[in-house]
Amino acid sequence: MVNGTIDVPKIKECKRAVDTMKTMQRSQMMNVHVAEKNVEAARLKLNEVMMERKTHERLKEQAFEVFKQEMQYAENKEIDELVSYTYHEGMTETR
Repeated sequence: MVNGTIDVPKIKECKRAVDTMKTMQRSQMMNVHVAEKNVEAARLKLNEVMMERKTHERLKEQAFEVFKQEMQYAENKEIDELVSYTYHEGMTETR
């Protein structure tokens, strides 16, 4: 090849290589975009699940508090009945 001449086949080969790289880059960018959407969807789902879990935990705590109050009420009622029975028994024996 003579200095200063244009090698058309080499130029076409380089252009094809550049076009191939651009196509690959577009494809990769599309994959990145899809991956970003998937990450965002996963993030939203995680937030939803966390909110459900917090709600469930709050409901469980409330139910436990109600249970404790009911048990305390039942215990106090039983104690009152025993004290009342004992008091009334003592009153009938002293008469």
